[in-house]
Amino acid sequence: MTDMPVFAIKAQDVLAPRVIDMYAALCVSHGLEWQAGQARLAACEVRQWQADNPDRVKIPDHAHVPTG
Repeated sequence: MTDMPVFAIKAQDVLAPRVIDMYAALCVSHGLEWQAGQARLAACEVRQWQADNPDRVKIPDHAHVPTG
């Protein structure tokens, strides 16, 4: 368990692949090539999951859950 906030994006979120791509680009702009590669792998996995589960992909609809 951690005492710091965490922001998770589920694969079912239609926006997830693009958000992860943007994160990867930010990693590159900060010289974090390895982290960018890891993010790209995650984006590929999400895209594949979405392609395999189109009936489960949706727009985001969950509320923020505060940590404290």
